[in-house]
Amino acid sequence: MGKDYTNRLGARQVYHYLLLLVILVLLGSLNRPLTTQAGEIPQPVFGNHSILLPLILKWSPGKGIYGQVTVDGAPAAGVGLLLKFFDGFSGYTYANTTTDANGLYSFTGVPSLKSGQNYYVWYENPGDTGRLAYWSTRTLVSYTAGSDVQTGDFDLAEIPLVAPPAKAEVKPPSWFQWTRRSFTALDNYNFVVGV
Repeated sequence: MGKDYTNRLGARQVYHYLLLLVILVLLGSLNRPLTTQAGEIPQPVFGNHSILLPLILKWSPGKGIYGQVTVDGAPAAGVGLLLKFFDGFSGYTYANTTTDANGLYSFTGVPSLKSGQNYYVWYENPGDTGRLAYWSTRTLVSYTAGSDVQTGDFDLAEIPLVAPPAKAEVKPPSWFQWTRRSFTALDNYNFVVGV
């Protein structure tokens, strides 16, 4: 599985936490120390007025470039994914990850894109029958480091070929027919003929 970031504070969260503390100090002096343990809700007292202040001590990091993978509409755990990067001249794999138990993936710590560069998430089937051979998300042509961008959820269930039979040799003109996946009603399909 991917890395566990549940106890790591992101820069944005640390900034907001410190800003909140500065505001509390500026509002007045505390009559008791502001301390807490995980799960407690401290109540600083300003003069004769109590203020309820929930502090969240377990921050979750930014998601970075993220999404969800499903198979037949159910979360797909353990799916290997690649973050592809194109620098304007050539492309390569920038990072890889594996989906968690809920089919979620994220690529964090990814640098900003410059003009002419892009990212996309790529899936290549390692040989599982009943799944698509390849899939990619939309292409990100703009990305700022530290931001959260949902690149698109996708389903890996195959799109069954109805006609002609698999591996049949056909001559033009020929009709090809597939069964549309009912749980992904917004699918668009492209047919590419290789020579």
